[in-house]
Amino acid sequence: MKPDNKHYAPLAFWLGLVAALVAGGLYFIFRTPNTAFYIAAALGILGLGGAVYLDPARARALFSGRQARYGGNAALLLLAFLGIFVLLNWFANQNPQRWDLSADATNTLAAESQSVLAELTEPVHIRAYYTATAQTGATNVRKLLDNYVLFSDGRFTYEFIDPQQDPVGAQADGIAQDRTLVITHGTRTELVTVATESEITSALIRLVSEARSVYFLTGHNEFDPAAINDPSYSQIVSQMRSRGYTVAPLNLLVDGVIPEDAALVVVAGPLTPLERREIALLDAYLGQGGSVFFLLEPSILTTLVAEDPLAAYLLEDWGIQLADDILVDRQTQSNFQAIAATYAPHPITDQMANVVTIYPTARSVRLAEVPEGFFTTELILTAAFDTAWGETDLEALRTQQPITADAEADIPGPVALAVAAQNPNTGGRVVVFGDADFASNQFQSVQLNGKMFLNAVDWAAQQEALISVNVPQPTQRFSVPPFPEYGYLVVLMSVCVLPGIFILSGAVVFFQRRKRG
Repeated sequence: MKPDNKHYAPLAFWLGLVAALVAGGLYFIFRTPNTAFYIAAALGILGLGGAVYLDPARARALFSGRQARYGGNAALLLLAFLGIFVLLNWFANQNPQRWDLSADATNTLAAESQSVLAELTEPVHIRAYYTATAQTGATNVRKLLDNYVLFSDGRFTYEFIDPQQDPVGAQADGIAQDRTLVITHGTRTELVTVATESEITSALIRLVSEARSVYFLTGHNEFDPAAINDPSYSQIVSQMRSRGYTVAPLNLLVDGVIPEDAALVVVAGPLTPLERREIALLDAYLGQGGSVFFLLEPSILTTLVAEDPLAAYLLEDWGIQLADDILVDRQTQSNFQAIAATYAPHPITDQMANVVTIYPTARSVRLAEVPEGFFTTELILTAAFDTAWGETDLEALRTQQPITADAEADIPGPVALAVAAQNPNTGGRVVVFGDADFASNQFQSVQLNGKMFLNAVDWAAQQEALISVNVPQPTQRFSVPPFPEYGYLVVLMSVCVLPGIFILSGAVVFFQRRKRG
C-alpha cells in the first residue's frame, strides 16, 4: 500500500460513519428497508471498510490501545444497563401498575365513574362518529376512552368511525352532527355530543338504571308522543325510551287515576283547558311526592280562556304566573322564536351554559308570590327589553297589526320562559315551560333543544344523577412574573447561559487534557 493514501483514511471513515447514521435514520423513520436505506448502508460499509484498508495500522491501534480498552469497558457497561432496562420493562409489562401523580388526579376517572364501570352487567361499546379532520384533534377523547377501558375490566370497548365513510351506519345511529358518541349497553343506546367524563358517565348511569314510567296526558289535543308526523313528540320520546324510560298515554278524564308507578306526568301543549277534576288529581299526585312537567303554549294559539283553571292553580299553589302574552325576539327572522340568552344555576341548565336553545311561539312564565319554603328557579331568560319582550296586545296580532315594544303594557325583557319548583314538604316537583313546540319533531334537533327537554324530564322525575356527574375540575395555576422582563430573562438563561456554561466547561477540560498530552 502506498503511504500517500493514508491521509484519505479519516475522510473515508467520516463519510462511512455519516452514511451509516443516515441508514439508521431511514430505517427508524420508515420502519422497513428501502432503496435509499440500502444505498446509505452500502456507502457506510464501503466508507468504514475503506478507512481500515487505507490505514490498517491506525485501525489496529484503535481496537487494541488504551482507548479501545476504555471503549470496551464502556460498551460492557452499556450492555449491562440495556440488559437491566429490558428486564425491568419485561417485569413491568407482566405486572402493570398505574399511578396518577398529577395534583388534581386529572388522569384518573372520578370515583363515581369507576363505580358505574364496576357495576356493569353487560359490555358497553362506543361508536365515536368523527370525521377524518375531527379525528386528528381527538387525542384527549381517545385518552379519556382509554381510561374507561382501563377501569372497566374488559367490559368497555370503543371504535372511531368516519360518518362520511359509513353514512348508512351513521344514519342508523341517528347521527346529526360530527363528534357524536353512540354508547350501547345491551339493547339500549345513548347519544353524547360532548365527549367529557361527566357526559359519558351520566349516559352510562342512564343506560344501567331501571326503567321509570312517564305518562303523557291526553284528551286536550296535546302533542302526540307516538305519531310519526308533526305535530308529534315521537323523536324525543324515542330518546326517552333509550334512556330507560317507559312512556305511555294517560287520559285522566277516562281513567280517573294516576298510576302508582308514575315517575312523571307530562302535559305537552294542551289546546283545550284541563278540567278541575284533572287538576285535582294532579294536585293530589304532587302532594304524594309526584312530579309534573307542563309545556304550555300561548293562549293565542289555543282555545284556552283567560280564566284558565290550570294557570290559576299554578299561581295559587306554586307561585308560578303564566302571563297572557307571546314572546317577541328581534334576534330571529320569525320574531316569535325566543332565544335563550342566559340560564340560571340549576341541575336542568348547568350543562347548557354555552349553548343556545330556541323556543317557537313561547309565553312568559314568571315567579310571583312563592309559598314559604318552596325551592324555585326561573330557568331561562331572554335578551333585554330592546331586543325581546312579552307582547300582551294579542288582539293586534290577531288583526295582523304591526307590533312594537310598549314599556308600560308589555312585559320587558329579559323575560323568563321556564320555571322549576319543588315543595320540600311533600317532595313534589313541577317544571313549567311557556312553549311546547321546542321539543317537537320539527325543533327538538335544533341546537340542543332536545337535551333541554330531557334534562327537565330527568330532574322532574327525580333522577338528577342522569343529568350530570360531578367530575373534579383541574385547578388553574398561573405564574405572575415579578417584572415585565422576567420572561426574557428566563429564555436567556435556559437557551443561552446554561448551555453556554456546559459548552465552555467541556472546552476547558478538552484543552487542559490536550495540553497535558
